[in-house]
Amino acid sequence: MKQNPSILNTEIVLNRLNGDQFLFDALYRIYLKQIRNYMQEFEKSLRKGDFQQIAAISHSLKSCFQAIGAELCDKTNQLLFNAIVTGTLEKVPQLFITLSHELDRLFLSLSEKGLDEYSD
Repeated sequence: MKQNPSILNTEIVLNRLNGDQFLFDALYRIYLKQIRNYMQEFEKSLRKGDFQQIAAISHSLKSCFQAIGAELCDKTNQLLFNAIVTGTLEKVPQLFITLSHELDRLFLSLSEKGLDEYSD
């Protein structure tokens, strides 16, 4: 039975990295900065109605979310990508809002776990 996705699963990330804390730190610094940049571009593309660009950004976000163990963000991002692929574009703005809220929860979770140095 598959469990519900978590907002932040650092355990799975550390396991994948064989406990390498240096690599873990590097991943979080790099990917969280990338996520912020992608979300800004996503918002601009949404205002323009550029769904092709949004699909490309969503694809890039997928690897970021998976790399840092942001399971809930990854799930919502997949729903968003699927909405574009299937042509149900009216769902995209609400899914973007949901994803933004989940990112807020992700950064709060980082802070609660003492990892807030990555959320700058």
